[in-house]
Amino acid sequence: MNVWMNRQVRLSRAMAVAVVMSFGAMTIGARAVVAPGIALDRAAVVAQSETARQSDLPRASLLKLPRPPEPFPTLSTPQIDRQLELYLRYLAQYGRPDVLIVGSSRALQGIDPVALQIALAEAGYPRLKVFNFGINGATAQVVNLQLNRLLKPQQWPRVIVWADGVRAFNSGRPDRTYRNIQASQGFQQLQAGRTPQLVPYLNGMLHDDATIRDPRQLQGLNIVRQVFAPNQYFRRFPKIAGRFDGDYIDFNLAGAQAQATAALLLQTRRRRIPLVFVNLPLTDIYLDRLRDRRERQFRRYKQRLAGQGQLTFIDMAQQWPDRYDYFADPSHLNQSGAQAVAKFLGRRLAVYFERQLGVAKPAYQLGDRR
Repeated sequence: MNVWMNRQVRLSRAMAVAVVMSFGAMTIGARAVVAPGIALDRAAVVAQSETARQSDLPRASLLKLPRPPEPFPTLSTPQIDRQLELYLRYLAQYGRPDVLIVGSSRALQGIDPVALQIALAEAGYPRLKVFNFGINGATAQVVNLQLNRLLKPQQWPRVIVWADGVRAFNSGRPDRTYRNIQASQGFQQLQAGRTPQLVPYLNGMLHDDATIRDPRQLQGLNIVRQVFAPNQYFRRFPKIAGRFDGDYIDFNLAGAQAQATAALLLQTRRRRIPLVFVNLPLTDIYLDRLRDRRERQFRRYKQRLAGQGQLTFIDMAQQWPDRYDYFADPSHLNQSGAQAVAKFLGRRLAVYFERQLGVAKPAYQLGDRR
């Protein structure tokens, strides 16, 4: 009897060890292949249901990889898709940012989110989170779609910094970026009421770009190190006067772009989210007579909106007209310029963090130019 009982005890212990080891192997194996990706809301539910259903199956079935969720279709370009996925990853890891930067390529490479966090910390606002969700070619229509259609209300930031210039608001020029998005498969999904979201799936396919080597890139920044040297630059590219520039053709600050701006401002007021518009720096070479006249019209337009309490307008267009070391070309900032803009803005956003986050206001005011 004792011999028989000893054999039973040893067999039970062996089975227990085997079970523990098998579950441990499954856990480690699952962790090894989990990767983030963009999927439709519907697909996420299907994937979760599939995982729950398979959890009741034998171990051999659990080791089979489930069907990956249906990816959200492209929104017309890899750059837009990439920025969206980076933002959804950021939300999943850190939650919504305190400051979200939006705008065209001028914003994408023109405000360093990490440098802005540091500047805000030095101004008395530590631990604030900043993400740069700039998109190449973004107009007011694109920014409105980006915030009101791509994102859910809980994915909005506490403060929006819209950084750009007059070109994004000219309704007379063809809005190719917005039209390309409208023609994309991703836009059709948006029209059907679906929004992209980040879900884990077990297909071992990572969306990481091997070129990401700097943490600022993970916060959306396009790092451009090129320095604008006029003599060298205009040997490679023609110098185009404002009157021949397609970005200023049929100049009109009303129309579709103004309507998109009004729609976005309506939502920011409803959600009580402050919007700061930053008119980004330009070189004196770029600001010829016609462009300078359009800049004055644009400045009056933004000042009128600011006077109505719809936004705050910070005009930096002529902040560093001859600091070519801050620019990559006549109208786009480089890495040094992006850091300089971030430092400039860091001391001018205090009132919004006091209002939104309940943080004590620093000694200087928003308009202080120290």
